[in-house]
Amino acid sequence: MIDLLPPIETQYDVISGISVGSLNGATFSTFAKGEEKDFKEFVMDVWHSVNFSTVFKMWPGGIEEGVYNRSAFVDNTPLSDLIHSKLAG
Repeated sequence: MIDLLPPIETQYDVISGISVGSLNGATFSTFAKGEEKDFKEFVMDVWHSVNFSTVFKMWPGGIEEGVYNRSAFVDNTPLSDLIHSKLAG
């Protein structure tokens, strides 16, 4: 939509999202009004680089470790690291 609509139509006053939408919204909030195309380029670059290994990794003890000793089946440290590295600047 950013490429198809006039800039005034893609500016925002409120940002909200759930799950991955909240990550996009948090990223969007770091760009000023009028920088919507810059946001689009940035977020597309990020999402094109995402794959399983950039979001999750298996616990050393596998899924069993996640079920019995952790709060999740997989370790999402890579996702946390990705978010912090991309939003830190």
